[in-house]
Amino acid sequence: MFLSHWRVLLRRWYVVLLGLQATVILCNATTVLVPAKYQATSDVLLLPPMSATTQQGDNPFLALGGLDTVSGVLARTMTDHATEQQIKAAGAPGSYTVVPDLTSGGPVLLITAQDITSAGALRTLVAVSTRLPQMLANLQTTAGVPVSSLIRAKEITRDTTTQPVRKSLIRALIAAAAGGLAVTVLAAAQLDGYLLRRKDRRRRLRNSAKGKTDTTPPADTTSPAGSVVLTHDGVARSPSSRGSVPPTATAAAQMQPSQRGLPRPYLIPTAELDDPVDFWQPSRRPPPDPVGQPPR
Repeated sequence: MFLSHWRVLLRRWYVVLLGLQATVILCNATTVLVPAKYQATSDVLLLPPMSATTQQGDNPFLALGGLDTVSGVLARTMTDHATEQQIKAAGAPGSYTVVPDLTSGGPVLLITAQDITSAGALRTLVAVSTRLPQMLANLQTTAGVPVSSLIRAKEITRDTTTQPVRKSLIRALIAAAAGGLAVTVLAAAQLDGYLLRRKDRRRRLRNSAKGKTDTTPPADTTSPAGSVVLTHDGVARSPSSRGSVPPTATAAAQMQPSQRGLPRPYLIPTAELDDPVDFWQPSRRPPPDPVGQPPR
């Protein structure tokens, strides 16, 4: 099966060549339609209020427990549709995500900004990082939390350069290449099957026409019209009814009487199929003349 597919591709190499060219063009178009994106990240740490740090020797990092719930609420608020529109209005052209960083082991939020340009990704990251502390303070003040008990946000890391992200581009290129190759193989197989069927149909038509030409019996030019062939069994046959003298009568006529032990058949030009025919008896009459002449 595998070798047969390769034979089909080799027979229809011109279709394969056109398909490969179309696949290359499709992949180039994919790189334009699905460009690579650039990504930048930053980490924001939530700190407890100043009133809570006095019990831990004024060290906020010793009182980070219980802030994981706040980080989840803040992440959900930052990805709200209204907040996204406000950040875009602030000059962020790209997209972003805010999720708790589960690998940090503390109340850390991971901000990821993406855009089709490196500068756009960095602007988006700055806009989100600036908006996050404001959103955290707004959540607490609207809930009636005093200023001395407000949870704070501190940015601990921020990327100054972006990293290219080509996952979506690679997936699109794989899909385009696979689709182009599949269509190429299918087109070659369909064309090969159609051409083979047409070739076989034409061969059958030629063989049929040749068979009809070969099986047509030649016209009889030796027997006069209206004559009847008499064979040794006494059957009168008309050559004009079939277009030629029957092969058995012809073969019998070519044999000598001594070879077959019977009198030679002869033609009666004026005899009809229904007319009675009197055969001569070898004991009463001399042997007949050659074929075509009745006995005297």
